[in-house]
Amino acid sequence: MAKTLAIIFGIVFVFLSLLAFVVNPLIGANNSLFTTDAIYNIIYLIFGIILLIAAGAGEGLSTLWLKIIGILELILFIDGLFQSGALFGFIGSNMADAWLNLVLGVILILGGYAGKGKVAMGQPTNSPPSNPM
Repeated sequence: MAKTLAIIFGIVFVFLSLLAFVVNPLIGANNSLFTTDAIYNIIYLIFGIILLIAAGAGEGLSTLWLKIIGILELILFIDGLFQSGALFGFIGSNMADAWLNLVLGVILILGGYAGKGKVAMGQPTNSPPSNPM
């Protein structure tokens, strides 16, 4: 399940980040529902690429990266509540972005915890545990 969610959200993040560079009423720089700047769009492009790479690596990494990006989304939400117009003082956004970050953060974290994949250091996620004898 986590792998599927990572693919879906990876594609959505990449698509929307690229869409934001084209003038449209949904997401972009001026008079859009979700006002963003180039830095914000690049961050979402990176999130999408990371999720797609994690999905290709398996269920375990998908689970991990859904949680990590979900937490980052919640941090963006909290910052957006206190700094309207500029996340961390330099990333352009609006209040609609802040609430979207909350929704995405919760969905991604729940998706990460719903996944059954485990990441073992130095061991592929789909191989049986090695026998120490």
